Amino acid sequence: MPEKEETSARHRMVVEEIEIPNDAHHEESHREPEVEKPEPEIFNESAGGIPEVSEKPTEGERQFYKPLDDDPPVYKQKSPVFWIIIPGLFILGAILGGVFFYQKGVNTIEVKKTPVPLATTAPVSNPTPTPQANIDVSEFDVAIFNGSGIAGEAGKVKTLLTAADFNVVSTANAATYDYKETIIKAKSTVDAAVIEKIEDTLSKNYVIGESQTLAANSTTDIQIVVGSSKAE
Repeated sequence: MPEKEETSARHRMVVEEIEIPNDAHHEESHREPEVEKPEPEIFNESAGGIPEVSEKPTEGERQFYKPLDDDPPVYKQKSPVFWIIIPGLFILGAILGGVFFYQKGVNTIEVKKTPVPLATTAPVSNPTPTPQANIDVSEFDVAIFNGSGIAGEAGKVKTLLTAADFNVVSTANAATYDYKETIIKAKSTVDAAVIEKIEDTLSKNYVIGESQTLAANSTTDIQIVVGSSKAE
């Protein structure tokens, strides 16, 4: 019996130690909430003793975020014109310097005058006239008309032409006597050399005018109208 009493006494003691009074619940309901204290700064000795600040913001603090610049830094490059101007300035300076020294050297050189040889004129040989083809002028009939108004001029011309082997078939007076120059008229069939021979024969005594073409139906091959003008 004494052992049972001891055991019951122990159970009561344990119950009394574990039992929680009702007043304790009332005190916990009125207990003030604990304020979260800021975490202390942590020093990193490997970083040189710089304090590390906790990234967790405390109550009442505003969070500020710095926008990140995603664009890479831009480095200004020099314009290609710069690399063109610099060599151009060096080249221009070299050219100007070369021109300056060249002119300076030219001015110091003595100019020697070389005698200019006089141009000599070579003797010019006069061309020898080609001999005319042998033409029989007697084949052409010649008529002479006196248009000078001076009697006997037609007979004088006949004498000159006959001496040059021309065939004079007739002499007569012209329709008018106002001719100043002696005119030679010939058909187109008469060779030019024949007309030139008549001019050479009469030009020593008479002024010869421009020759004319004679009509094809004329009775003679050549007609000569004697003028009043005489060769000087």
